[in-house]
Amino acid sequence: MSLRPQSLQSSSFPQRERPQLLHLMVGVAIVAFLAYLSVHLFQFLLHEALVQVLSVGQIPVVKLWTPEGLMLNVRTLVGTDAQIALTPQYSGLLSIIIFSLLFVFLTFPLRGPLWCKILWLSLGNGVGLAWSLLRLSVGALVAYHFGCEAFAVASFITGPVVDFLWTVPVWSLGLSFVISTERKRIEAN
Repeated sequence: MSLRPQSLQSSSFPQRERPQLLHLMVGVAIVAFLAYLSVHLFQFLLHEALVQVLSVGQIPVVKLWTPEGLMLNVRTLVGTDAQIALTPQYSGLLSIIIFSLLFVFLTFPLRGPLWCKILWLSLGNGVGLAWSLLRLSVGALVAYHFGCEAFAVASFITGPVVDFLWTVPVWSLGLSFVISTERKRIEAN
């Protein structure tokens, strides 16, 4: 016999759903693969894309390989050199990995189609790479026009703001899409 009043024993309370552990394991494997690609491939591709964007704007850039990693040397209008280190933190790749982990642990355990979750994780990573390229380009333009000090201020201010601007909306849209897809599937049955 239950100690709860009869009114609380009704089925009006939602049942706690079991997490989709298989989906979670698939998501963690995808994030591990993306983290590996970020370190070995995406950082280089982001570096090359930034060099191409800056060359379109006719900004003189020299690629440097240092023990710390990839670096760009931008000749400013003032005549000084600004060095931009493309570390995983500054290039935005660390933010993409953090987004991916949060997305997997907050969305993949929920009921919903796995293809939809993987699609939104992929879209989120694509948006993150695009935002990172945009942020790096703006930083290089600020360095080119205003020098190293302005570059340091601009990168300090734009880093967290830009990451927040893309992570929250992409995660929210992905979560609502997964939930609406699951709701439509349930209503169809």
